Amino acid sequence: MENKLKELYMKGFNDELDSIKPPDWFKTEIEKKAYFTGRADAIIGDDVPSHDYKPWEETLKEIKSL
Repeated sequence: MENKLKELYMKGFNDELDSIKPPDWFKTEIEKKAYFTGRADAIIGDDVPSHDYKPWEETLKEIKSL
């Protein structure tokens, strides 16, 4: 499950950087949150470079806290 969440997080991150429209489907709310957390982190990282160095474990904890 963690690998799937990381995959969705990275897809969201890269989609945001590439200006790709988000998909309108997600199997679960946690998958949706992983994707949109990735998109948000891509935006935040532009303004707060230290945010890019946040450990994956911290990001995962944020995603799981629905």
